[in-house]
Order: sequence, then C-alpha cells, then structure tokens
Amino acid sequence: MFNFIGSLGNKKKLTLMEISELWLQSKKLSVKESSFYNYKQKLDDHILPQLGSLKYSEISKSQLNDFIDYLLVSGRKDGKGGLSKGTIKDIITLLKSISKFAYKEYNLENVCENLNISKVKKTKFKFYLIKSEKNLKHICLTILICPIYASYYAFIPD
Repeated sequence: MFNFIGSLGNKKKLTLMEISELWLQSKKLSVKESSFYNYKQKLDDHILPQLGSLKYSEISKSQLNDFIDYLLVSGRKDGKGGLSKGTIKDIITLLKSISKFAYKEYNLENVCENLNISKVKKTKFKFYLIKSEKNLKHICLTILICPIYASYYAFIPD
C-alpha cells in the first residue's frame, strides 16, 4: 500500500473525510465490490455530511455520542425520523474500522475505541397464529375486558 501521508502534509490536520478516503482506497482491492459501495454509501449519506469536515485528531467521544443520538432521532435522509438500530450498528462498525486504520497507518488516536450503541433497547415482537375464529374471539374479549392484556398480545419486550 502507498503511504499517502507525505503528500497530505501534517497528519494532525487530516479531516475525517480525508482519513475515510484513504481507508476506502485501502479496502478497494480487498473487499467485494458490493461491500465497497455499501461502505461508500454509508460514508456519503450519513458520516461525512455530519462529521467529515472535522479534523480527525480533534474528534471527541462526546461528538461521536451526539452523532449516534442524531442518527437515532433524525438520521434518515428523508428527514422522517431515525435510522434502525442495525443501520446505526453498521455505521459504528464502519467508523471503528476507519479509526483503527488511522491508528495503525498514521499513529493517530483510535477515537472510536469502546464506541457502541447501547442506548436503544430493541423490542421483540411475538406473533401468534390464530387457528380458529373461536381463539380470535377469546383474544378480543380478553383485551376488551382487561386492556392491560393488549400489550401482552401485541408484543413482549426483552
């Protein structure tokens, strides 16, 4: 791999966008084409618009946590809410990989060490197959008599 740092000047002045581009180029020949474009899309759609212009060496854990909060609440491109927990995990994994690259290749701090998404608790839904009209009537009657059971029949949290 080429060492691009000489042509980029002082490594402390590198932005997250520049580090990301170097990381992306290092991955181009070692991952499937679909993975490469997936990485590029997540960078272009979510990471770089919010964090790309920041100097990599000045990114703080607080800024990264604020970024995760932003993704959870309003990270969708269409502005209609937050991203799924799975998508955010993928974005965090991508940031961690870029951060490890910056550490290994340019001796910059791994700013994403211990970064995770533990703020959102995933709700598990349990679906019942209703085999007869009698069972359906029983469930509906139970919900009417005692509405607290509606949440039991609708979903069961972790």
